[in-house]
Amino acid sequence: MVLTMKWQNVGSAPCYRPYRVACRLTDPNGYDKTLIGNITVEKWMPGSVETFTEEFIKNPPDLRPAPSLTLSTG
Repeated sequence: MVLTMKWQNVGSAPCYRPYRVACRLTDPNGYDKTLIGNITVEKWMPGSVETFTEEFIKNPPDLRPAPSLTLSTG
């Protein structure tokens, strides 16, 4: 089985701990399996804005979203 996911840091800072991406699969009979990957999230950066420009000083914009990251397991 291959799982393909899109992730995005929509916050204002990176995660400061190396949490790993994990998925839990469950069937209707209650059996579940947790798959823990080797991918960690601490290097996923949020979006950015151009700072210290005249426009930024006049009207600071909202933080743009970070690019999406596509992960595949399998």
